[in-house]
Amino acid sequence: MLYFSLVQRTEDYTKEKRMRKDSTISDQSGFTLCEVMVVVAIVSILATISIASYVVFANKAKTVEAEIALAEVSRREMLYHDAQGKYSSDLQSIG
Repeated sequence: MLYFSLVQRTEDYTKEKRMRKDSTISDQSGFTLCEVMVVVAIVSILATISIASYVVFANKAKTVEAEIALAEVSRREMLYHDAQGKYSSDLQSIG
């Protein structure tokens, strides 16, 4: 009888412990609306900063590309002037 009583108490204690653990997990699972909104706000701020940086970088790249193209036109104009003694009237004549 004593053995049965100890086994019963152990089983009851184990069930109670599991119930407490399960209720603790279910009470704390997931995120609150406020936490999700904060994360969304932070992500949107980072996206705004990165997009602005990308636009600046893209504009600088286009500016450098245009400068290189103009330098090539200038070089070809100089070569044309050296060969012909005058500047070209259109870009097709310089190649």
